[in-house]
Amino acid sequence: MAGTEDPLVPWEGGETPDPTGKRMLGEILSVPETIEVLVRHNQCSTSPTGAWEPDRYPQDGTQVRREVYAACKEGTEVVLYAIEGGGHSWPGGYQYLSEQFIGRTCRDIDASDAIWNFFKNHAIK
Repeated sequence: MAGTEDPLVPWEGGETPDPTGKRMLGEILSVPETIEVLVRHNQCSTSPTGAWEPDRYPQDGTQVRREVYAACKEGTEVVLYAIEGGGHSWPGGYQYLSEQFIGRTCRDIDASDAIWNFFKNHAIK
């Protein structure tokens, strides 16, 4: 799960600042580059199927696009929840700091439920 407007872990990758913006904490891959690494490692199809999740809370300023990279080795999948307009927060969680510091919190999905369902459906055998 990644917010497209995350001020702390930028979607585009590159330098990541501390919450105060006073210093940089290191360099990270972009979300698309990270997905590419995971897809390659799991030997998945490079063409995802995608769909928009229902915009259950339009006033939060976010919308969720779900991309599934299937046909991977050993029945695995790579799933990206792209939180369009989302910041550095847990979807369905609390806005623990102001939008100025962490961006918007998505209310359209519950990250805990989505993660649990993923692992429930991909249990190690």
